[in-house]
Amino acid sequence: MMSDYADSYIKRSLRVNRVSAGEAVRVSKTLATAQSRIRAALMRLTDAEFSGPARERAIAKITQILQSSYKEAAEEAEKIAAQMVEKEAEWQISTINEYTTSAVNTILMEDAVRVAQTTPYQGKLFSEWYRDAGVKTPRKVFGIIEAGFINGQSIPEVTRDVEMLAQKAIPDLKTLVRSNLLHASSIARSQVIAANEDLFEGSVWNSTLDVRTTPHICGVRDQKEYDKNKQPVGHSLLWGPGPGQIHFNCRSIEIPKLIGVEIKTKRPAVSAGKEYQRGDKTTNRGTVREPTKANRDKEIFKVQQKASTTNYEDWLRTQKKDFVADALGSMEMAEAFKKGEALDSLTANPLGTPLGINQL
Repeated sequence: MMSDYADSYIKRSLRVNRVSAGEAVRVSKTLATAQSRIRAALMRLTDAEFSGPARERAIAKITQILQSSYKEAAEEAEKIAAQMVEKEAEWQISTINEYTTSAVNTILMEDAVRVAQTTPYQGKLFSEWYRDAGVKTPRKVFGIIEAGFINGQSIPEVTRDVEMLAQKAIPDLKTLVRSNLLHASSIARSQVIAANEDLFEGSVWNSTLDVRTTPHICGVRDQKEYDKNKQPVGHSLLWGPGPGQIHFNCRSIEIPKLIGVEIKTKRPAVSAGKEYQRGDKTTNRGTVREPTKANRDKEIFKVQQKASTTNYEDWLRTQKKDFVADALGSMEMAEAFKKGEALDSLTANPLGTPLGINQL
């Protein structure tokens, strides 16, 4: 039967993405707050003290500030991730109940949270990602201070360099937090699907239609079908870790194929506007350019509704060459793609997953 089943998943994914981005900004403020304390620790030094024990004390103080900031961020992120698991599992169960007359099994939330916390993401647990970040950043700060001492830099110069490093660490922490929450969402839904596998006949990979989607990982998988065991149906693209987990900041989602319910809906797409030019993917500050009202009014972007039968590759082929070049990474690939070259043939590893020597 026709329904708005898939539409509910897409709308939910947009909301989850917004929440993940918002919480990432909030949690990363721990590093922003630490900057003033780091500056104070350095600016207490005089140029004469920079060559003595005072420098070592400043380094120790800054290391303590950064490590405690990362620890605080990690604890907060993990707490939110646990809440995400519970909210997503509840939503998934409620949604399935709405579209089936069969009994829907619930899951133990504590178990689902534990699975999310103990499932590696890109080779590590998130607790390890946070811990490593909390070690690497202080080491880099130590290197900057020592290099400043050796090169005869003034205290204000060294302080500026340290502040720049701390500022650059904030986007990295945001990526970790956002990925952590998207991972938690994906795990929660997977747990519910596993508990109700008799109600499903497979899954559809749903990617985001915009210039930020990874073309060689999520773009090539968009709207591809997989069976109940996550094996490809009619194609050779591996499921891998799955939507929300296959790479950092993955915004793709799994839409489970509920038996008797057809997956057809409209999908939002952020397409190139009339004034889009090469490089408009990011702002002058290097941040992602969002499809805000201002950017839509300037005709940099336009927001459209596309049928679910329109996959990423077909949609991208209709876009301006500058937009395609920003999506694929080069004008050469954009020109080849616009001339009809298949998307997966333009990437070094279209499967988007590591290969072993025996697979060569």
